[in-house]
Amino acid sequence: GGGSSSGGGGGSSSRRSSSSSGPSASASLPSYVVRGTWIFSQDGNWKFTDSNGTGYVNLWAAVYNPYANTAAGQSAFDWFRFDGAGNMVAGWFQDSDGSRYYLNSASDGTRGRMLTGWAWIADETGVQKCYYFNPVSDGYRGRMVTNAVIDGYTINANGEWTVDGVVQTR
Repeated sequence: GGGSSSGGGGGSSSRRSSSSSGPSASASLPSYVVRGTWIFSQDGNWKFTDSNGTGYVNLWAAVYNPYANTAAGQSAFDWFRFDGAGNMVAGWFQDSDGSRYYLNSASDGTRGRMLTGWAWIADETGVQKCYYFNPVSDGYRGRMVTNAVIDGYTINANGEWTVDGVVQTR
């Protein structure tokens, strides 16, 4: 598995593209990370085309993110998910095997990146619940964990952190 969603910039209404090939883009990135061009389309979605001209559709990919602020600790690449129309996915995503993932929905330069580890995520009413997403690159990276105890914290069947059966919110 990997991440999907946006090339980062998000939120802009104008058409933007960025080539991610070049000397700085290739420095110290793992060989599986793809480079290419992110395009913010007129319909408000991010799309990605690799350096061979292939548009990414219905797949996960580790992609160089030219919008990330590496000086602020953001990763130069992340896993992103692209839907059947080639749009980067943001927010909740359920894979064909039923696994659930969360792809950053904030327009902070890393929109669409796969979340891993503990994360507070707001529901449609703004109430935040804490979830845990597999941080290990074992074929299930980013998958939401359910019915488990992680770091001494209990996670219910919905993936929510609970204390004595009560979902914790903020």
